[in-house]
Amino acid sequence: MSKEEDALKLPTEIKALEEKEYEDVKLSEEAHKTIDLATNELRAMIDLEKDVVTGKKTFSNPVAREAELAKRMGKNEDLQMLFQKQQEHRDHSKANVFELSYKLRMFSILKRLVDK
Repeated sequence: MSKEEDALKLPTEIKALEEKEYEDVKLSEEAHKTIDLATNELRAMIDLEKDVVTGKKTFSNPVAREAELAKRMGKNEDLQMLFQKQQEHRDHSKANVFELSYKLRMFSILKRLVDK
């Protein structure tokens, strides 16, 4: 393939990579919002729990509440799946950024060579 042909096909490849990057970032942000919502719901449930005998808060200490939150988040399969999906989208995004940077550099070099 000639330099001119390579230079002509790169903008299409770059656009496709940008679209993939956009989707991965968007999906990662959506997962983050869902995780935040679920975490806040768990935090509220923990904060409202009371001992049936004494009527006092089960977790009155902030450190104990955070420890209980971490424990429940670790046991919640849906949250764990969301964390995993979010990480997958972040990993894809990083790979896309690397490839996009490479393609943009190649396009810049080829454009200079073709324009000479």
